[in-house]
Amino acid sequence: MPYHHLTESHRQLIEELFNAGNDSHTIGRILKRSHTTILRELARNSSNGCYRKEHAQRLAMGRLKTPRQPERMAHPPLRDEVTDMLSEGWSPEIISAQLRLRFLDDVTMQISHESLYQWIYRQITNGEAGPDCLWYPRKARQPRRNRKPPHSRIPDRVDIEDRPPEVADRSRVGDWEGDSVVSKMNRGGIATFVERKTRYLIAGHLADKQASTFAATSQEIFGWVPSALCHTATLDNGTEMAAHASFRGYSRKWCMSPMGGLGVEEATCFC
Repeated sequence: MPYHHLTESHRQLIEELFNAGNDSHTIGRILKRSHTTILRELARNSSNGCYRKEHAQRLAMGRLKTPRQPERMAHPPLRDEVTDMLSEGWSPEIISAQLRLRFLDDVTMQISHESLYQWIYRQITNGEAGPDCLWYPRKARQPRRNRKPPHSRIPDRVDIEDRPPEVADRSRVGDWEGDSVVSKMNRGGIATFVERKTRYLIAGHLADKQASTFAATSQEIFGWVPSALCHTATLDNGTEMAAHASFRGYSRKWCMSPMGGLGVEEATCFC
């Protein structure tokens, strides 16, 4: 049976059932919990044989804030060793490795470099140490934020499932696949379009990776292609494709969707 922490509503029921004279087995069946869970709850959070929801919840929340394992750096000998090594300019990675070598059989004198970084950050936050104790001073790590998926950053995105079936069949000439090839230092690149049936390639120079630059280059390289050979174009979801609407004059409709192969997870197309 999977374990889940008791909630405040659970404790309300336990209080009512326990004070009504029910034993742990009966309470456990009603809450669909093991009777041992109820026994531990009563033993931990009762006072003088009396169980109250508010008191039990307060004690439980206090225990959640207390780590089950003692703080490794609270061990004075380890703290002294680490402090001495930091004062000599050693990095947490080197300190962690040295401690494992020096105290091979004493786990209380060992600590990972990640735990050391976290301890140092806490010292900085509390004003007990400065960032100069690190080789490469850096700010405390910020919590990760969920980034929007690439397709949500492209205006007027339409699903590729609306694309004509003949595009997937490669049964006609005039369906293109576009992409951008960027230089190593992001100082420019190439806009490429490959015709799906004939594999014919047209390309143009990109001065940068801006969406407006890609749109202008696309207009330029499609300027000489007959309209009869401009049925659809499929692009990936790179942000350089965000201005696709500005060269929509060569098309009647755009669409986007997942697309397999060649590392392309999402795609755009226009008809």
